[in-house]
Amino acid sequence: MSSVPVWQPAPSPAAPFGPDERRHRVLLVDGEPLSRALLTSMLAPTFSVEEVPDGETAVRRTLAGDIDIVLMDIRQPDAGGFEATRAIKRIAGDRLLPVLLMTANNDLEALARGLDAGADDFLITPVTRMVLEAKLNAALRAHEMFVEIRRQRDELERFRAAAQSDYAIAGRIFENILDRSCFGIPSIRKHVSPLEQFDGDLVMATAIHGGRLRFLLGDFTGHGLSAAVGAMPVADLFYATAARGLPLGAVVREINMKVQRTLPREMFLAALIGDLDPRSGRLSFWNGGQPEGFVLDVEGRIRHRLRSTKIPLGIVSNEEFDDGIETIEVQREERIFVYSDGVVESSGPSGELFGGDRLEQVLTGSPGPAFASPAVERALAHHREHAARRDDVTFLEIANDADLPAALERLRPDPPTFVARREDVLRVRFDASTLAFDDPLKEIWEFLEARVRGGDREIAIVFNVVSELFLNALDHGILQLDSALKDEVDGLRQFFELRATRLAQLKDDASVDVQVQVQERGPSRRILIRVESNGSGFSWRAAEASAPPAPSTHRHGRGIALIRSYCRHLRWENEGRVAEAEIDLPTLPAND
Repeated sequence: MSSVPVWQPAPSPAAPFGPDERRHRVLLVDGEPLSRALLTSMLAPTFSVEEVPDGETAVRRTLAGDIDIVLMDIRQPDAGGFEATRAIKRIAGDRLLPVLLMTANNDLEALARGLDAGADDFLITPVTRMVLEAKLNAALRAHEMFVEIRRQRDELERFRAAAQSDYAIAGRIFENILDRSCFGIPSIRKHVSPLEQFDGDLVMATAIHGGRLRFLLGDFTGHGLSAAVGAMPVADLFYATAARGLPLGAVVREINMKVQRTLPREMFLAALIGDLDPRSGRLSFWNGGQPEGFVLDVEGRIRHRLRSTKIPLGIVSNEEFDDGIETIEVQREERIFVYSDGVVESSGPSGELFGGDRLEQVLTGSPGPAFASPAVERALAHHREHAARRDDVTFLEIANDADLPAALERLRPDPPTFVARREDVLRVRFDASTLAFDDPLKEIWEFLEARVRGGDREIAIVFNVVSELFLNALDHGILQLDSALKDEVDGLRQFFELRATRLAQLKDDASVDVQVQVQERGPSRRILIRVESNGSGFSWRAAEASAPPAPSTHRHGRGIALIRSYCRHLRWENEGRVAEAEIDLPTLPAND
């Protein structure tokens, strides 16, 4: 160094660090022994100082990674201060290692070169202890801030990776939901445009008993993943009840109860659910909180409006719930168009909403038999231009054309492996190939529909008992699942993922036998049910003893109490492998 720094008066240094406290390590690089000694004496009360005579030695020393700050004379005889600075910064990589350069003259060009080489600050000597410590402390504060920012960045990265993993799982679940729908039928056209990665809207369609089409278009409160979470239990129930052929009124009650019991109070589902029989043209529907749907004739005119007359699903209990179904006629080549409120609430650059009137103009300007959906897509894109979207946009169009009945018939699930039917007795064996279906009980529903000639309520009561006994035999007796898992955080997803895994791993000899017999007994009709599995059994006593009292937020344990309330007798044998139930129903006149 060309000039020796002068030790000028300064306030007394702060008290030295205690023996257990780590002091910041300063690497002092200076070719002048006297300058090193004076600077070390100034810094020693506060910092741990290590001296080296040149830039080359400094570069090697920083390889250890334990230096906190480098204080270096800008003029080094071997590797100049600029080159040494560059090398030290390269060694530090993404670790912020502050480098302060010292010079004895106010050489602005040299200082600029030093900062350009990567130095963080500079000192003009001679310097006081106060200024020297202040400069080093300022550099160290920047270093600590950098370390904290990097820690927060790493933490955010971990959160992002975890969120991406969750989103990937949710994405697969959502894709599976859509894949189970019959959207490959040419007679059906859907449009799904989520506001975020996942859709708060839910659209499904599937073939059901009798060659009918069941569809649902729903809109959960909120957007994105939080709203999409509700899709899983609702979709499972939708497809399960469709496979069983449950009447539409029973379906909406089941979904209402599912949403209310499994989702947070602030979440509910506005939905339009319908059954279309393309042969008879009969359309049954229930609309709770969704925009009115339309039935368009072959000229594109609106012939029916599917208005909302009910409250959304999940708001009130089933005791207060209105499951009344409306019925209209849909002629051949007419089309059903249903949509979420994101369609009419789409806004343009000036804030103007797309609106219901504009939607009706587009629909009525699209005569059949061609779909109106492409015209709606074009009109929405033109209206929005580059305006930001505020909601999910979903619509579904169904053409009641000549191809629809045959397409639905082809999609009907195969019957169980073994079915034996007499006028008063049905026996069904479910083997490993059919147990893996969501609810392989269609044959049983058809038998009950033919023999229990009451209303939908009587059929649903008997079927609910059969279904509960069947699911106990499968889920607990064969798959060995514990329903208490549902009460844990994220338990529903874990339960159904574990269920799917174990279904995929079923042994070839797994089976459940179901027998249903109808006996006429004077003024009453007795239903005898027997369900037998070859699994490990079902601890029905423990399940009944652990059932939560009503009311309860538990998501399991009510099944046995519910079916016992319907049954005259209910008993288990052979360690829970055999269940027998008796139900007495009043004899009702047959439906013509």
